Amino acid sequence: MTFEEKFEKIAEAGFTGIVGFVPKPAEAELWRKKLDEYRFSFGALAFPRKREDLRELLQQAKDFGAQYVNAQVMDSFVIGDEAIALLNGLIDEAVAAQMPVFV
Repeated sequence: MTFEEKFEKIAEAGFTGIVGFVPKPAEAELWRKKLDEYRFSFGALAFPRKREDLRELLQQAKDFGAQYVNAQVMDSFVIGDEAIALLNGLIDEAVAAQMPVFV
């Protein structure tokens, strides 16, 4: 299935947006064209292990025009104070970037 066909199928299924990885710079223009053509919203995926991972992605997502970031923390074995510090760090990065982040 081609890139264009995927967008067509998403629209046919009644969806109004896509959640995915921020497109690479070489693909960003095509993505933006198709998102605009279908009037789709876009949310970015993130898999941070530490707050610095999210910082870079937030800027990329914002530059691309994502409405939000869906962050799935990569180390599910972090617990207690370490987990709290990590989540607070992710929240701090989201606030600094002025981008909604859902964990």
